[in-house]
Amino acid sequence: MVWLVYKLVSLAHARLVLYTFFTTDLDSYTFEEITFIVEYVAQKQEFLYCEALETTVEEGVPENGGFGHGFPVNPITRPFSSLAETGRNMALESEAGVDNKSKVDHRVYGWEPEKRIQSPMDQPVDFKKLSSLSKIHQSTGQLEQAKSYLHVCYNAIRRNSRLGELDRSQITCRLCDILCAQEFCSDARKKIEAEINTSAARGKCTASLRRLKVSLMEVDILEGKFEQAFLAAHWLKLAFDSVSSADVGEQRLHVRSVIASSRLFHYQFRYDDAIREWEEACSLVRKYRHCFKPEGFLYGLIQFSISVARIRADSTTNRAYSTASKSWCADTKQSFDNGCVILTREDPDYWIPTIPKIWVPYLMSVMESAEPTWASTNVFSSLRQRYSSLGF
Repeated sequence: MVWLVYKLVSLAHARLVLYTFFTTDLDSYTFEEITFIVEYVAQKQEFLYCEALETTVEEGVPENGGFGHGFPVNPITRPFSSLAETGRNMALESEAGVDNKSKVDHRVYGWEPEKRIQSPMDQPVDFKKLSSLSKIHQSTGQLEQAKSYLHVCYNAIRRNSRLGELDRSQITCRLCDILCAQEFCSDARKKIEAEINTSAARGKCTASLRRLKVSLMEVDILEGKFEQAFLAAHWLKLAFDSVSSADVGEQRLHVRSVIASSRLFHYQFRYDDAIREWEEACSLVRKYRHCFKPEGFLYGLIQFSISVARIRADSTTNRAYSTASKSWCADTKQSFDNGCVILTREDPDYWIPTIPKIWVPYLMSVMESAEPTWASTNVFSSLRQRYSSLGF
């Protein structure tokens, strides 16, 4: 009896370690540390229970803790093996989110759920795995691979009502964002509108509904349905005015909605309004400093977009010939140079897939046709060469 109590106390210690780990900022751990912790707890669950209760194990825990090999057969160990899989999933997502793509890549390939009879516990874990794989592939610009995983997840959320509303909206929107970047807009619209009707039926302005509205606005812009897009932009502006900015997901979505609004004004030839919106997006990127790199890809994109909007405003209002033209051109050149340098230096961010795939090439085509006399030829040539090498 004393031995049994000792073993169960040891198990409680393992659980305490895991609880402490999951309530701590993941950024303070390396991938190896996270893997060690979840393997430690999974193995404690396996071996301590087996010894204490004198059970037999049909299948032992592999040296790597069972990652990528399915769960142990013993039903007692299954909960913590699932938890170990979830921990590895969190570790990969954590590294993928902090520009460690090269370190993540070699761990991803071959890490897929095995074909086996699933319990209700297995399904959410496998769902998270596939969702994480799609995020990692999308972060490196492998949109076709990401789309294939998202299609599996999308079919899963339609069959499994246990998956939450947030999971449903995120998978739907991420899949449709990639479809938009590949110019399958009608398919994207059909999927988003179906999900919006489901969310709207609940009668709440939820985070899920805001996410869906932003993605649908993207479809409206690409299809040239600007009136619908303006209605969405107005709705989103009011929605984010009433939302707390403490949530990181909401902060990123807020910035994305302003970027979409900026592009919308640009396509409508309302360049002064576009400049105002781009400047708001820039201030939000600085404000939400925990979400965005201070002078990362998104900041460079905004600077480059501001310079293009200023050039277009010049050509439509003859502002270049006004008494303020020197200061106007100096500010435009500064935005242009900053944008080109940053976009050349930074890897494209595929968080909004249409930005590197459609918007940046569009901006470069505008610059090539405008040929402003003050433009720095060298920095623009470097940017053009960089995106040509990426296949854009």
